[in-house]
Amino acid sequence: MPVVAVAIGLALVALFLLRDPAVPVPVAQPAAEPRPVGLNSADSSAVGCDGRNVLAGDARSLWLIGVRRARIVTPARPIALMVANLDEDRCPDVIAGLADATVMIIWGTKHGQAQTRILRPPPGRGASDFGRSLSAYRNILAVGAPNDDDPGAPASGAVYLYAFAGREPADFQRISQNTPGVAGNSESGDHFGWSLAAGRSPERPGAVLAVGVPDENTDGAEAENGVGVKSAGAMVLLINPLADARRSRKYTYAQGAVPGARYGYALAAGNLDEDSYLLVGAPGADAVDVIKTDGHRPLEVQNTLFPPKPGVGFGTAVAISDGRAIVGMPQAEDGRGAISVGGTNPKTPATLLTAPDGRPGDRFGTTVTITANLKITVGAPGAAAVTLYDLDTLAPLNQLTTPPDTAGFGGILGHHAPPW
Repeated sequence: MPVVAVAIGLALVALFLLRDPAVPVPVAQPAAEPRPVGLNSADSSAVGCDGRNVLAGDARSLWLIGVRRARIVTPARPIALMVANLDEDRCPDVIAGLADATVMIIWGTKHGQAQTRILRPPPGRGASDFGRSLSAYRNILAVGAPNDDDPGAPASGAVYLYAFAGREPADFQRISQNTPGVAGNSESGDHFGWSLAAGRSPERPGAVLAVGVPDENTDGAEAENGVGVKSAGAMVLLINPLADARRSRKYTYAQGAVPGARYGYALAAGNLDEDSYLLVGAPGADAVDVIKTDGHRPLEVQNTLFPPKPGVGFGTAVAISDGRAIVGMPQAEDGRGAISVGGTNPKTPATLLTAPDGRPGDRFGTTVTITANLKITVGAPGAAAVTLYDLDTLAPLNQLTTPPDTAGFGGILGHHAPPW
C-alpha cells in the first residue's frame, strides 16, 4: 500500500473559553451561548502530536481543531473519522474513512512532515462502503464495509481488521456473519459493519469489538432474506476478534423486536472507574441499551435509556466517558435537536441540552463525541456548526463554524479511541 508524504503549513489559532459559563438548563430553554469561533479556510497547521483536538469533517476536508488548527483537504468526502495511536509511538494518529472507499491514516508526529497511508478494500469490493465506520483497540484498526457482499446476500456487510506493527499493517482479516465463530448469518441488506466500537474484554488481556447490524430483520436461525421484523436491527459482539478461536454473541433490543428500531445504528465504548461499557443506539425505538463488557456480570444488558418523549431519534449518536452517557436526539423540537447527558442508570436524571439559537432543521445531536480532555462535542449539520461543552460542569464552551464554501460541517465528528 503506498505511503504518501503530505506537507502541511503551520499556523496558530486560539479557541476562547467563556469566563463565566452558565449551567445548562432543560431542553425547553437553550443553555447560555458559547463563544462563536469562525474557522478560516485559509489557515492550516501540522497534525502534530496532540490527542486532545476536536476532529470534524465537511464535504471535502477534515478539520483538526485545538491549540493548533489543521484543515486537510481530502481526496474524497470524509464519512468516518477517529483518533487512535495505531503505531503506539505516543503521538495520536488521525484516521479518515472516505467516500471513495478508502481509509486515510495521517500519522501523528512531533516534528517534520506528516506521513499518510491509504488502505483500500480488496479488488472487486469498491462499492462496499469501505470506511463507513472505524474503531481501534491499541494497534488494531477495524474498518466497516456495510455494503460488502457475501454470496447470495448483497449488502450484507463485513468488517476488515488490520493489526499494525509500527506503521505497517499485517494482512487484513475479513469478518462477516458467515465467518465461522460469528453469531448470525449474512442476509441481504443487513449492513453488518454500519457502526463499530472496540472495548476492553472480560478476558484480559484482550478486546471486544461491537458491530452494528441496524437493518437486520428479526427472523429464524437460518438465512431468510426479506422475512421477519424488518430492520429491527442487532449488534454482534466479537470477543478477541483476531484470536484463532473467535467467539461472539448477538444482541437485539432488550425490550423486544420493534420494526424500524435499527438497533445497532450507533455504538460507543467507554468506562466508569474500572468497569467498561458499551452503548447501543436504536433511534427508531428511541432507546439506548447499556452493556457492561467487564467487571461484575460482564456482557449483559444492564439498563435501557429512554428520552423524555418519543419521536426524537434518541440513539442516533452515542458517546460515553467517565460514566457519562451522551445521547443525540436530532429530531427533537421540530428538528432543532438536543442531547441527553446522564449516567448509565436511567434512575439518575439526565440533563437535556439544546444548541444556542437553534432553528428547525439544525439537527443538533446528529453526531456526538467526547474528546480526550473530556469535552462534549456536538454536531448540528443543518447549521454547519459544532458546539463544545465541558463534560463535568456541562458549561458551554465554543461554537465552531466554517466558511460559507464548506458544506456538511457537523455531520461527521471524530471519536477518540479509549486509552485502555
